[in-house]
Amino acid sequence: MPAKRSLAVLFLALVLASGCSDDDNTMTPPPDDRITRQIDDLNYVRGKYFFLQLPAERLASGATIDFATLRVFLDDMNGSNNQGVRFGYGEIDPTLAPGASPRLVGSFDDLQELADFEVTTAPFGDRFPVLILKEPLFQSQVLAVTYEEVLPGGGRRVVGSVPDCAGVDCDSVRLRLLQAPKDVYLAKAGAIDDYETDYGVAPFNQVREHELKNVYDLGFPGVDPSELEIQVRSYATGDTIGGFFDAPDIFGYLQVLGVDLYRDFGDGSPAVGSDQIVDRFSPLEFLDPGRGTLMFPDLRPFDPRLPGRPDARSEELVFFRSRLDQSAVPTAVPGLRKRVFWPQGVASPPGSSAAVTPAALVANPHVYDRRNIQPVSDRRYYLLVRGPGL
Repeated sequence: MPAKRSLAVLFLALVLASGCSDDDNTMTPPPDDRITRQIDDLNYVRGKYFFLQLPAERLASGATIDFATLRVFLDDMNGSNNQGVRFGYGEIDPTLAPGASPRLVGSFDDLQELADFEVTTAPFGDRFPVLILKEPLFQSQVLAVTYEEVLPGGGRRVVGSVPDCAGVDCDSVRLRLLQAPKDVYLAKAGAIDDYETDYGVAPFNQVREHELKNVYDLGFPGVDPSELEIQVRSYATGDTIGGFFDAPDIFGYLQVLGVDLYRDFGDGSPAVGSDQIVDRFSPLEFLDPGRGTLMFPDLRPFDPRLPGRPDARSEELVFFRSRLDQSAVPTAVPGLRKRVFWPQGVASPPGSSAAVTPAALVANPHVYDRRNIQPVSDRRYYLLVRGPGL
């Protein structure tokens, strides 16, 4: 009997330790091992994503790149490893006569496709191919390319040149700049923390437009997107809901940023409506599961230069519009995208009845126009991402 009593006591102890009893069938929930990451609007992925052509150029010329002719070059600005490099120039426009376009002298390594880079048309279609580097560049390094364009009507144009060279005596390469060293990007006179926007004064500053500034590393590579919870919140307003009220409606920041315009009502096809989830309807694939990144549709998501602004760029409206069937949504303001981030203190932004920009919609140009970023004072919005424990 004593032995049986000891076993009974032990069993009761185990039951109590497990959090259940004859009278209580509930189980203690397992600890939440999910991970939360906070990513400031300032911290887009730098040095990896580049347009091969500026969108405005592509829209004006109608030319497409023959990818079979594309070559990518890097000057790592390290003179100690210049064996086997090609010497020459990185130029803003190598289709002009030598010396007619602003250029930098460089020592260029020929990068290898797949090993060092890839080119994709997935984000924005065939018109706007994107170069993705395997490893990010330092801000001191130079990235440049050469390729042939196919013009409307079938003609071709060579952009840059890499002469065949069997020995050391050969012509210099001429390449198109996609990234120049930061120290050649000039500041504004009297506003040294900001970039100069007059390209007549600072010609190399226009090269900055090649780099995509709308990609964010969520920190969950290889995770099924359905396991991620993503919100965008505002430091300035202290919001805790990932959006703002504009009576009688509430607008989520994912909607304002153009990645939550549609929802699935059960049939697997997109219907107009916000559901606080990043859209995943082809060709609206903003999430890259393998890399664990989120790419917003706008070129400058937290400060889009749309018509109505003094610094508007017509090509940016192309990206602002939805890429789904335009017959199903308004073409002026697609889907539920009735609010946009807008400069502080100016006339009311599109879709708003406010006399000036509401605090909840104030844009953050510091993300893109600031030469010397002060992380704490210059941030305004942030991504709040929750995903499974690694």
